Amino acid sequence: MRQEIKASFKQATIKAGTATLQFEVLPSAEGFTEVMKMTGGVVMLTVETEQQELPFEEREDAEGQTTINNYFVNAETGEVTERQDDYLLQEGGE
Repeated sequence: MRQEIKASFKQATIKAGTATLQFEVLPSAEGFTEVMKMTGGVVMLTVETEQQELPFEEREDAEGQTTINNYFVNAETGEVTERQDDYLLQEGGE
């Protein structure tokens, strides 16, 4: 059975060669009941951050100019959006 659930990774401890990972999950989270049924069993764990990666592209700029890529990150959702216009500065410009 495969079940995904959103959780907050709170702590990791190592004692006697065994690591314990602690997560917090809201009981109202989608999939909570199914995950609780897996308690005591062997499961596969994949950990993925919800933070998006900023895409950096190699671009050919006009000679003597630098392209500044602007990305905006929504403080509440973490969503990354790219600015629609690029600004070109002369070398050494601010």
